[in-house]
Order: sequence, then structure tokens, then C-alpha cells
Amino acid sequence: VLTSLVVCHMNEQENETPTPATQPYFVESFTFILEHLRQEKTFKHLFNDTDEAFISSFKNLTEDSQKVYLTLFRRSRGFFRQSKLRIDPTPGDLPAALIELSNQGFLSSDLSAFSDDQLINMLERKEVNDLAAAFKLPLKGSKNDLICSLLKISREKSILSFFGTKENRASRLRQLSLKALGTCYCLQEPPAAVFTRSILLFSIASDQSGPLTQPLSITAHLAGELYNLLQLRRGDVVYPAYALSRKSQLFRSRVELIKFFELYALRHELDCLILISNYELALERFDAKKKFVLSVLTDPSASRSDLPAFLQRFSAAYLACGVVRMAIGICERLRQYARAVSLIRALLYPVPTSKAHKPAPSVELLTLMGSRSACKLLLRFILDEGVHGGKHLECLTVVRSLLSITSDTPAPYLRAGCRLEVKRQVGRLLEAVARRGPVTTIPKSRKRKADKEWPAESTQNPLTMIHHLNEALVPSLKEAQTVRLTAPTNASSADLGTHRPHYLWTEYDNGATADGDPEPACSSLLITVEDWVLRHFIQNEGFEKGLHSESRVFTTLFGLLFYDLLFAKSPDDVFFSMRQTAPLDLFTDDFYATRQSAVETRLELIAKAERMTTAQLIFPSSPPPPSPSSPQLMGESDLEALFMDPVSHLITSVWTEHHGERCIGVSWDLFSNANEVMELFWCLGPQLVASCCRLLSTDYRNWHSGMPDLCLWSPSRLKAKLVEVKGPGDSLSCQQMVWIDKLLSFGADVVLCAVSAISRNFLNSKQ
Repeated sequence: VLTSLVVCHMNEQENETPTPATQPYFVESFTFILEHLRQEKTFKHLFNDTDEAFISSFKNLTEDSQKVYLTLFRRSRGFFRQSKLRIDPTPGDLPAALIELSNQGFLSSDLSAFSDDQLINMLERKEVNDLAAAFKLPLKGSKNDLICSLLKISREKSILSFFGTKENRASRLRQLSLKALGTCYCLQEPPAAVFTRSILLFSIASDQSGPLTQPLSITAHLAGELYNLLQLRRGDVVYPAYALSRKSQLFRSRVELIKFFELYALRHELDCLILISNYELALERFDAKKKFVLSVLTDPSASRSDLPAFLQRFSAAYLACGVVRMAIGICERLRQYARAVSLIRALLYPVPTSKAHKPAPSVELLTLMGSRSACKLLLRFILDEGVHGGKHLECLTVVRSLLSITSDTPAPYLRAGCRLEVKRQVGRLLEAVARRGPVTTIPKSRKRKADKEWPAESTQNPLTMIHHLNEALVPSLKEAQTVRLTAPTNASSADLGTHRPHYLWTEYDNGATADGDPEPACSSLLITVEDWVLRHFIQNEGFEKGLHSESRVFTTLFGLLFYDLLFAKSPDDVFFSMRQTAPLDLFTDDFYATRQSAVETRLELIAKAERMTTAQLIFPSSPPPPSPSSPQLMGESDLEALFMDPVSHLITSVWTEHHGERCIGVSWDLFSNANEVMELFWCLGPQLVASCCRLLSTDYRNWHSGMPDLCLWSPSRLKAKLVEVKGPGDSLSCQQMVWIDKLLSFGADVVLCAVSAISRNFLNSKQ
């Protein structure tokens, strides 16, 4: 089914079954999602008769009942007090809607699944005071203090129990709490799970809004898709036009979908607990599901090797990897390094092997999780096992097996700056082992208990073997020229109330001098170190324009130059959702492999681009003035468009036709118009832009970040400079190092600007 946007789908649905104008957006969006999933062939087998019955029952509800249910569905509370319930828009008869929902099995008034703590926290302060008075507690402190006192006294035995009187304070507290709450309702789990899975299925490959900013229930979190559909329909957010083409079955059965949803819900719960820094409870939640998560990793069918590589990240195995990595971070927060190491080993060696065979790392799993995740996993293992655990030799044994997975290239699953990060960390570990003395000469009696003997079958020095593997990860890198500047500052970041230092920039306006005052007027600004260096280069190096944009300049150029290749007719399954900013295979090697011919043609077009101007055209020396009866002559701007070079024409057409659409990497706000983009293109040079686009088209996932902070250019001189800025105490990251090496190899003008701070008073006295 070909489609351009969800607007078309929803408008078609409206033409078939008109909806009332008073229907809220969330009801309309939810109804559309259910109808879309029902018509999609690749999703039909994921709903059984019970699920279909819940969906049919929801459609048969009255309009008020649908409003009430979806309002509660989108909230994070576990249960709701009828006396405090506020619905917007207000239904005609709220009690009748609640009764209908309860009779149809969507709501329940049974609160037995909720703890005393949850019940009391739903009470207001006056009601908590009444409970405290019933237990003869002093009404002092905050509401939370009273709740803690009530819970504490409910767990204590009454003195009357000494005389044989059975008084259960806990049950009494619960009874009084339920009486104070009045009639309450909560979502029934079976239908809520069906609807939550439906929204997850609909939005599984959609554009994500970003990390969590506040704890939300899983239903409230996924219900945000209802508002996203509203924005799409109103035109507030515009996505590129592309064709949906779902051919593969992400989930082979309903059971597989439920397993995926269970992992998704666990990951979301851990996200919320980490957000509020409740690491103890997060680890407790993971431990409760640990056996299930690890069983997914050991199940060969869970990785879905039958799917294309870009769809395997929607498999249960990929999600289980993410959950385990979160648990590793939680263990490290709690300084439980031994547990973190055991979880890392579970990821590195997920398939159990017999004692007769050596365990081998899973190449497929490391490739599936991606270069960045695999790098972090390896670095954490080196720190937790080698540094915190002190097991240097055991750690190096695992490192050697991971680096020598293939005989061709060490650690092919590591890309870009990740290779340099691993190389540096392994180098530090090798130095630590070397300081302890040669491995082959250390007597067993003097070895630490944590270390084991190196394998006897090693025919050469094992440290030498690992050293050679480590050196082969990254060859020697080119370094940029360093420019040192001194920037004045008059206050620390703590004094200014900012999270990073700000520096003083003074501008002089020679044309704004006051009468009789020979000194020019000046103005002072407090700006970040990147903006300070940007102004310095524009003022002192003769550059006319500049941006502090880091990688956004090159990702924007890539998006504009490859827009049609990103969203034109593409392989199956790369557009799986109605809200995508890029094809799914852009983050894998499949993007280049399936479009190699078209990509190479485009790269050749960019590299061989030649600038054409109107000065190259032959005009008549004195063109006759146009008469009213004769056709109007073509203007100079029209001639420029007519004789524009292919690259400039491509940039202009994409800018004109698609400006404002959400395309990955494209920042429309960086430039005011297409001419400014073309100026930057010619200043950077076709060869440099083509070389950077080659990296992005072959491995966008690992090369889309880490470029220099500043981009400066001068259209009059066709010159550009890239500047990486480092303030006091800051240093280059590994990703920045490899990007600088690449840019220098491409012929770019790249400098490293090291800024040191100086007191404003000291600078004035020196002047």
C-alpha cells in the first residue's frame, strides 16, 4: 500500500465513516490506530479472539465512555477516585460512563492489588490527619511524615495482643483508607495490555521524541503517540513523503509480541527508576525478571536472523541486550562490580558451552547491538574486571578473544572512534600488567588469588599477541595544528549560575562614538567558549560567516544532497511506520549495499561539481529594453536557475520543496536560504563534501557525530575553516580524534583551538 503521510490515511477513513466534530483527538487517533492494525496483513495474526473482542467492545462503547477510558488510559496513576476525577472534555454523565466501563470489563473497583502505601498516598492532608487521629498519632510534620508513621505503627503489634485480643492494625488501616477514598476505579489489565501492545506495534519504528524527562506509566508513555498523530494531521509536524512497504513479520506469533512487550515494559520501568536515582529498586526489579531476560539471550530464535539487519533491532534479543546493559550500569552505580562482570559475561557469551569446548564470544550479538554499545560493554568489562576486580590476566584473556574474533580485521564490530577508545583502554591495562612483571616469570605462589595462569598452549608471549592486536585496531592518526588563545572571564560558572564557564567578549563600535569622546562605544557579552572563539575568528581571521553547529553542518549537507535517495523508492521494510525521519537501513551497512550504484553516482556528481555563474554566460552587450507588447525578458536570477550547476540545482530544489520536513540530520534553522547552503558548499569544496558524504552514506550510525565545533567560511574568498574548541581542562574525545584525522586526509583546513581563562582584572592591568 503506497502512502505519503498519515494525513491521507486518516482523511480517507473520515470520508468513509465521518466522526463527530466534538470527538477528542485522542479518541480519533486511537480509533484510527485500531482500524489501521486491523487492516494490515502483517499484524492480523498478532491478535486472538479475546483481543478482537476487547477491540470490538471498545468501538461499541458510548462516546462518553470512550472519552473517560482513554483519559484514564493516558494517565500514570494506578487508580482513580471517582470524587476527584476530572475529565476534559467533561462527559455528559460521568457516573453512567464509569458503570458502563466497569460492566464491559474495562475498569474495576477492586483495589486489592494495591498496597497500603499506595492507598494512603492518594488521600489528601485532612484525610491523612483523620487517619492519624484514629491511631492517636501527633499531627506534626508533613504529610509524608504522617504516612510513614501510619505505615510504621500498622506493622507493630498492639499491646492488647498480650491479653489475647486479636487486633490487626494493618487491616484496620486499610479499611479506614478505603473508606476515606470512597469509590475508586483502576484499569483492568487484560484490555489495557491489548491496547498498549497495539500502540506499541503501530509506533514501533516511529520517530522518537527523546529520553524520558519524568516518570510515566507504560500506558501513559505510549499514549503520547495519540498526540503525535494529532500534530501530524494538523500539519504541525511534517514528515517526508515515502511509501510504506511492510513485507516482513516483525513478530511471528502473539506470544513473541507479548514477550517483546514484557521486555519493553521492563526497560521503561528501569528508565523511570534510573531517572529518579532509585537504583536499589531498579536492581530489585531487574532481579525479578533476570531469569526471563537471560533466557531470551540464550534462545537462538529470539535474535531473528531471518529478518534484515535493520529490523533485527526490533527483536526480543536486541531488547534483552539493552535491558542487561541498563542492569550493568545500575550495578556499577551501586559499586557491585562482580555482579556487573557476570552480566557482561552473559552478554559476551550468551550461549552455554560444555567444559570440553572453549567459550566463544557471540559475533552476531555484538554486531546486532552496534559499535557504540559493544564498545561501552568492552570498556566496562575492562574497568570492572581488570581495574576494580584486579583480575588483569582473566580480563586480557577475554579481550584477546574479542579482538581476534575474525582473522581478517581485529574487532570488526567496532567502528570509528570506538576502536580508538578500546585501543587506549586496553593499552592502559597492558601497561598495568607489564608493571607487575613478565607473565611467564611470575611464580604461582606470588600471583594474586584473583589471577589465573595464562593458557599453556600459548606459544608466544600473550602480552605481545594482545599488543599487536591492539595496535592493529587504529593506525597512527594525523593531528591538527593547535592555536592557543586566552579569554577573559569575570566570574565562575557557580557565581553565574550556569553549568559551564562563560567568557567576556567586548565589541567596539567605531561609528557610535559620543560627541567629544575619542573612545569608541563598546558593549560586553558573556558567552560560551565556542561562541567566544567563533567571534574571534570572524573578527581577526577575515571570515564573513560562521556557525557553532558541530556535526549538524555536514549532516544537513548530506540530507539535502541525498534527500531523494533517502525517501525515494526503497527496498522493502525500510519504511515501517508513518512517522520516520529516515529509512531504517540507514543505520546499517544495508543502506549503501542496496543503493550502491545510486550512491556512487551521486558522490561522483558532488565530487566533480563545478561552479557556474552568470559571468560565464554570454549576454548581449546592450540588450534592448522590453516593450509592453513583447514578451518579458528573462531576469538574471531566472538565468542563474536555468544554467545552474547540478549540485546547486539539487540543493535549491530540495530546499524549496521540502523545507521544514523532519529529515534526519537536517537542521533547517542553520541557514536562512538555499543560497547560503550553496555558499558553504563551494567554500568547503566538492571533494571534501563528497568524502564526508561517503562516510555518512556507508556508516551513518558511527560517523554522524564528533565533527569540529565551529565551521567558518568566506564566500568572497571561497575559503572555509573547521575549528575544534577546547576550554580549560577539556580534551579531545576519541570520536573527535578520528574525525580530525579523516578531515585532514580529505584536505580540510582544521585547527584545534585551546582556550585558557584569564581574570579580567589581570588583563586590564596587563594592558
